[in-house]
Amino acid sequence: MSRVILPTKLAGETLTLEFDFSSSMDAADSITSASSTCTLYSGTDPSPSAVINGGTVITGDQTVTQSVIAGVVGVTYLIVVTANTLLGQILQQSGFLLVVPDQQ
Repeated sequence: MSRVILPTKLAGETLTLEFDFSSSMDAADSITSASSTCTLYSGTDPSPSAVINGGTVITGDQTVTQSVIAGVVGVTYLIVVTANTLLGQILQQSGFLLVVPDQQ
């Protein structure tokens, strides 16, 4: 599993995160399905999975996006995206998403 750097998220904003798997895939391969999970890395949130907003969207042969919403200020979430490919690979990328106050 490779790590990606995710932007810091303001509590009130909705972000679309992009995950590019091209460095792990053959040029002839493409993503056939993808899914995302959100769990706690640090802090307290009784419903970390609620940060995931809708389904994971395949946006190109080797990229996907995932929308994220809400979250608890001061909590760091671990977002994991799993992609299944035409050539039978199961690839994962993860990143830490920190939620900060809307006004600083």
